[in-house]
Amino acid sequence: MKRRILNVVAIALTMGFAQVSSAGVLDFLYDSILAKFSPEEIVSFKAAINKSLNTAPDKKVITWHSDTSLLSGKILPKLSYSNDGVPCRRTLFLLSENGQRKAHYRFDICQVDAEWQVMQSPVSKFEKAEVVALQDVLVSVLNQTDFNQSKAWSNGKSGNSATITTLTTEKNSCREVAINLTASNSRSSSGTYLFCRENDGSWKRQLSEK
Repeated sequence: MKRRILNVVAIALTMGFAQVSSAGVLDFLYDSILAKFSPEEIVSFKAAINKSLNTAPDKKVITWHSDTSLLSGKILPKLSYSNDGVPCRRTLFLLSENGQRKAHYRFDICQVDAEWQVMQSPVSKFEKAEVVALQDVLVSVLNQTDFNQSKAWSNGKSGNSATITTLTTEKNSCREVAINLTASNSRSSSGTYLFCRENDGSWKRQLSEK
C-alpha cells in the first residue's frame, strides 16, 4: 500500500526541484531550447505562465503555442501550498519543438510582492528516508475515523519535523488533511489536501472541490 500511495509528501520531497532562491520565474528561459525563443515568444510564454499560476487549479495543464515558430509548451501546476505564509505552486514545464519533447523543468514558484518567483522550498531539506517515515505517518492519520486528529513527526538528528492533521471526513471514505512541514532552518510550508481510499485499500490524492 505504501508504495502505491500518491501523496503530497512523496511528491514534495522526491521530485528534485531546482534550488534557485530569489530568482525571476523566467530566468530559465535562457538555457537550451529556450534560447531559441524570440523576445515576442518569451513575452507570450510568460503570459501563459502567469495565467496558469493565477487561475489554473492543481493538475490543470495550460498549453502554449508560438504564433511564429514550431515551439510549444505545457505548464502544469502540481501542488499549491503556503511557504512561510506566502502562496506557492509546485509547477512542471514541458517544452517542445515541432512536436518533439526538448526540455522538462520543475520549480517551486511563490508569489512575492504580486510577482511569481522561483524559490527554495523547505521540503528540499528532507532526506529520502524521512519521506518514507512521513508516508507512514500520513497513512496512519488517513486510517483514523475521527477528524481533528493530529500526529507529529520529527527527526532529532536532522531537525526536520512535520504535523499531519485530519480536518474532515468526507463521503466515499475520503479525508481532508492538513500537512505542515518545518525544515531544520526553521522555514515551513503548509497545505490542505483531499485523499480518497481506492478499491484496493490504498489512498490517492484527489482535487478538492472547495
